[in-house]
Amino acid sequence: MWKWFHKADKGADIALRWIAVIGVATAALAWLSKHAPWFGELNWAGAILLGLAMTVACLFVISASLAMIRYFNPLTRSETQPQGPIPIPEFDQSRLDKFEKDLRQQAEKLDKMNLSFETVSKLNAEHSKAILDMVGEVNRRTTSADEAIREELVAHKKHMSDCYSAQDAARRKDIAELTRDLLELRRACAGLEDTVKANAHRTAVSFAAIQDRERLQQVAIKILEVAADMERRVQSGEKHDAQSWDSWDNNHAHWAELMREWWSLARFYLAAPSKIFTVSDRQYRTTEIPEHLFADVGGDPMRVFRQFRVIQAQWAETQDSLQENIALVAFSGTTESEVRHGATIEQAVPKIR
Repeated sequence: MWKWFHKADKGADIALRWIAVIGVATAALAWLSKHAPWFGELNWAGAILLGLAMTVACLFVISASLAMIRYFNPLTRSETQPQGPIPIPEFDQSRLDKFEKDLRQQAEKLDKMNLSFETVSKLNAEHSKAILDMVGEVNRRTTSADEAIREELVAHKKHMSDCYSAQDAARRKDIAELTRDLLELRRACAGLEDTVKANAHRTAVSFAAIQDRERLQQVAIKILEVAADMERRVQSGEKHDAQSWDSWDNNHAHWAELMREWWSLARFYLAAPSKIFTVSDRQYRTTEIPEHLFADVGGDPMRVFRQFRVIQAQWAETQDSLQENIALVAFSGTTESEVRHGATIEQAVPKIR
């Protein structure tokens, strides 16, 4: 293989030399043809092609010239072969002895080397056996150690599994206890929240009751003032004419409006308004009013005045119970539904007339 590689290397070397020569010559001739005026105007492609053609032509001419020279002027036999007999070197015995001596020394060295090689081979065999024995012992001990490690690993895994199981059981127990405590705490908080809401509601109701009491007292004072003004002319025995009755009727409308305002607050603490704003036939007949005081007034003023007196008297009778009920709601925690008997929103503004 090396022989063929050497031949290929020599061929490649020769080819590279020829390529170098042809490349240099082609480049020189291409440059000359590009710049020489007698070739005309050529581009670089044409110049390179022309330079390559000129290089090939020059090589062909040179080769042909050398071949013709050798053909017409061949070499003579005397020039190709040496003349006379070939000289034979004289025999030298000393050199032969020296060569023989060197051969013997080399043989002795080889014998020593063979002996050393046998010794080394024997030692290598012994070392190989010792190494094999050592490897076997190491493998045996390694196997035993692996088995012991596997046993310890299995025992450790079992121990860790038992520990994890115990931890999981304790954790589940703790979680269950915490969940139970949390539920109890939530129930307690829910009860406390309900209590707080109830107390807040009761406080708000108490403050509302106190405010309602103040407002009711103010409205009651106005009602008493308007009612006294409406009773003043009858109490003094003066007769009503058309003008005075119109004034009384205006006072009556104002009184009715005050009654509606009063009931819008009092309905939370009293029963149905029928006991206050309803006039029965018996009450209507038994209410005595001097008829001659209304003789000059048209219409039916007696009915309106009797109704006013009855309602005013019934309203006055409810003031004590109203104050007691408001006090119960404001200061004793009694609810509004416990101090009244179902007054509805439709009854909040009773019709007096």
